[in-house]
Amino acid sequence: MSEAICIHVKALDLNIDMIRFKSLPVASGTYTHIADNAWYANAFVIAYYNGLEIPKDVNPNAAVTREQFGDLLVRALEKKGNFPQIKIVPAAISDENQITPEYQGALQRMLHYKIAELDKDGKLNPKSQLTRGGAAIWVYNAIRVLNEHVLAPEPAPAPVEAVSVTVEKVNDDVKRNQAIPQGR
Repeated sequence: MSEAICIHVKALDLNIDMIRFKSLPVASGTYTHIADNAWYANAFVIAYYNGLEIPKDVNPNAAVTREQFGDLLVRALEKKGNFPQIKIVPAAISDENQITPEYQGALQRMLHYKIAELDKDGKLNPKSQLTRGGAAIWVYNAIRVLNEHVLAPEPAPAPVEAVSVTVEKVNDDVKRNQAIPQGR
C-alpha cells in the first residue's frame, strides 16, 4: 500500500503547498500504523489532505489489489484535474460481482477514461494484485487523461464583427442643446 500511495502522490503531483498549518501535520496524527519517520509517511499525509480516503488503520505493508489501486488512482486524478461528475454507460465487466461495491463507480470511470482495459474475457480481476508494470501503465494513462483534460483547448471566442455607425442630418429644424420642458 505504501508504494501505491507514493506513486499516486508523485505521479499526479499532489501536494499540500497551498494549505497553511499551525504546525506541520504528521502521519501518526491521522493513521494508527504509520510512523512519522517512515519513508512513505509524507505521501500518506499529502494523500489525506488531498481528499483521498484511506482508512485510518491502513496497513502500509499490505499488498494492493487492482481495484484498490484503480479506485485511488481515479479519485486522485479527479481531485487533481477537478473533473466534473459525469454519467456514463457502465462497461460490461464479466467479474463485476467480485468488485467491492464502494469501488464500482471509480472503476467504471477508470474504464471510461481508458486508463485500464478489461482482459480478453471481459474481466477486470479486481482482487488480483497489480504488478508494477501494470501500475506504470495505469499511471501513464491517467497522466494522459489529466493532460488532455487540463490542457484541452478552450472553445474559440465568438467572432467579432466590425460595426460602424453613421449619423445623417435629417433637417435644419432640429435645435441643438434644446432644453426639454418639465412634465413630459
